[in-house]
Amino acid sequence: MTSSEISHFPQQPTLKIQHGAIDILGAGGYGSGQLCFSFQDQLKSELEYLTEKVEHKHKPGVIAVKEQAGLLLKHITSEFEQIRKVLDKKEKDLTRALEREGRKYPTHD
Repeated sequence: MTSSEISHFPQQPTLKIQHGAIDILGAGGYGSGQLCFSFQDQLKSELEYLTEKVEHKHKPGVIAVKEQAGLLLKHITSEFEQIRKVLDKKEKDLTRALEREGRKYPTHD
């Protein structure tokens, strides 16, 4: 609104803030009623801006953490594979030993 538009008001307009909206009082036909913007919209916009800003700032750190998590997962998987191999070998060795012992003392039914 320009200064020439303001001079057309019969009285100086005042702003009234109520229920998240702004009313212009005393504006006559020049913009009386609620503005097309609310505090909720403003807060939503500000939240979106700040979220993008934080994500942008922390994105390199998040990427590094995800890469480290991937490497750790590979390491854990590899360790469990080794444990499985050791346990499988131990199982076979014990099974063979039991079979040998069983042959030493045959049961007669």
